[in-house]
Amino acid sequence: MMNWKRTRRIGKTEIPRWDGETYYDVPPVKPVPWDWKVATYVFLGGVGGAAQVLGLLADWRRPSPRPAPPPVTRRARWLGVGGVTLGAPLIIADLKTPRRFYNMLRIIRPTSGMSIGSWLLAAFGASSGLALLAQLTGFRRTARAAHLPAALAGAGMATYTGALFGATSTPRWAAASNLLAARFGLSSMAAGAAALSLGERHGPTWQALDTVSLVALSADTALSFGVQNERRAEGTDAADRFTRDAELAAKVLHVLPVVLYAANGLSRRPSPTLSTVASTLAIAASWLTRVNEMRGARASARRPEDTFRLAQPPGSGGRRQ
Repeated sequence: MMNWKRTRRIGKTEIPRWDGETYYDVPPVKPVPWDWKVATYVFLGGVGGAAQVLGLLADWRRPSPRPAPPPVTRRARWLGVGGVTLGAPLIIADLKTPRRFYNMLRIIRPTSGMSIGSWLLAAFGASSGLALLAQLTGFRRTARAAHLPAALAGAGMATYTGALFGATSTPRWAAASNLLAARFGLSSMAAGAAALSLGERHGPTWQALDTVSLVALSADTALSFGVQNERRAEGTDAADRFTRDAELAAKVLHVLPVVLYAANGLSRRPSPTLSTVASTLAIAASWLTRVNEMRGARASARRPEDTFRLAQPPGSGGRRQ
């Protein structure tokens, strides 16, 4: 049945008006179907990847491959495998069927962030597993050789998701596409150093890891304001009260460990307990950042005005000027 409603007459002609569904107020962009599972996968992959990078740097400080690797390197290999073991099932579960994952490994498509991400995950898991297996069986040279590709793939794991999100049509991510990868990398480095620091409570290593986490977390906090300014300029920064409260909580979780790390570093007798609290908060801040990005992106895609503002060409009188 046609939904035409006759409203007026001009001369002998009746002018109908459509009284059914229209495209007005309908979001032109479909929200991404990702939730906490993908956010947690991104977090775990970033932590494991950053830990492998830090573990490789610590291992390279050895005079030769003969001595046993330092404890931080051994723990980094465990974190790398743990990130894949816990994160891969989450991303496969989000795909709804395992066939989708290994079918993506049939080809390499450089222009597809999903294709590159699938191969990064596979390479990171294989090299991390080989490094840990060689470590457990006493093949130190093999473990050291396998750690290099694990760290290289780990660096990609820490950053590629930001680039992938920025390449989508989701307004919130597209508005800050040039900063997301950098922010995800810094957040992963802060959380990876914090996770390694939790296992180092003897010797000066934990203080060095706290310094790495402090620097990365400070840079991530500063970059978060740059991301917010870009989204505000594009008109994609609107949020409901719950999302605003969650983003405020994430900012607080970023600032608190920075203050604690700095105070502990300036103290004459650094406290392992204070370091533990700061490291735990840094890890929580990294995870909450991913969750907030997912929640905010879904809400942004449901607002048609966000997409229309972002789509305005420069100089057209819209927000993009």
